[in-house]
Amino acid sequence: MSEFLRKYWFVCLIAIAMIAMLVYFVMDMNKDNVSGKQTDGKDVVASTSLGDYTSDEMFDDYQGFNQSLLYYMYQDAVVNQSVEATPEMKEEAKAQAKTLETNMKSDSTGQTEYRLMQQLAGFGFEGDDAIENYCMTSLKLQKLERDYIEKNKDKYFKNVVNSPKEISIITINVDSVDTPSEEQKTKMENVDKALEDGTFADAATAFSEDTATAGLAGYYGYYDESSSSFDESIKTALKGLKKGEMTEWIGVTDPQTGAAVQYRVYVNETDFETIYNSENEATGKSALNALLSANPGLEVSTVRDAAEKLGDIKFEDEEVQKQVESYIKEQTGGSEDEK
Repeated sequence: MSEFLRKYWFVCLIAIAMIAMLVYFVMDMNKDNVSGKQTDGKDVVASTSLGDYTSDEMFDDYQGFNQSLLYYMYQDAVVNQSVEATPEMKEEAKAQAKTLETNMKSDSTGQTEYRLMQQLAGFGFEGDDAIENYCMTSLKLQKLERDYIEKNKDKYFKNVVNSPKEISIITINVDSVDTPSEEQKTKMENVDKALEDGTFADAATAFSEDTATAGLAGYYGYYDESSSSFDESIKTALKGLKKGEMTEWIGVTDPQTGAAVQYRVYVNETDFETIYNSENEATGKSALNALLSANPGLEVSTVRDAAEKLGDIKFEDEEVQKQVESYIKEQTGGSEDEK
């Protein structure tokens, strides 16, 4: 379970890029930044092993998204002018970019690379540093969001539902959840004995067969009831558990592969603010995403607040300004108490 969930964070990131892709007018806004490369007389905004992606193709792809795409270009401009990159952020952006590039290259068809570079070009990110620059902008946005939330946490934290928890797991692979082998029964009994005599962390380190968490003393991280990747039996077992409590054995069979696993799950924390401020970066990011999901318009309010601090922002085109302002009003409800 854990390895599967952690593996597919990349897919989620690609989905975010596709949802937020820019730009109806990106070539005009970035005419001084794009390279001089052309193909068939068309400006090239991205090149991959599958071929070139031209400005005309991008225009056709994105013209139906004009209002939201204009806003996202505005958002990136505000974010990059509001937050100065720290050395730690630069290192993190490099690490994220490397992970993306590794996943991208693992697709031998080249489709992932082409699609990703196509989306990034839509964002206005192009060239050799496109992926890293995108990752940096995302990190800066997270910094803005956390700063804004800290000032308004009493307002936003109360909306988080779905019983958020910070959890750890122990995993034992079995032939069948109903009829494990004698060897597998012994392993589970050894876990039970270790839990009686010591801590969950010690038992997970000694016996868990999940490679992603065993080395972390069983630590999994953020969980809530809306986490669709969790089997319903796990959600049911965790419902109502308090900090320091754990489930009994939970048998789960993958409906696609038939793989059978027995889990025991421990609740490290249930206080959302504590989870949100976790020293574990992945847990903190998951909690931030949960907070954004629970508060529609929060991300846009964050950008609006940052823009107000920048002072008078001038638009070169009045229609663009109307579209951006309309989007912001729509997303935040236009209420004064959002400001």
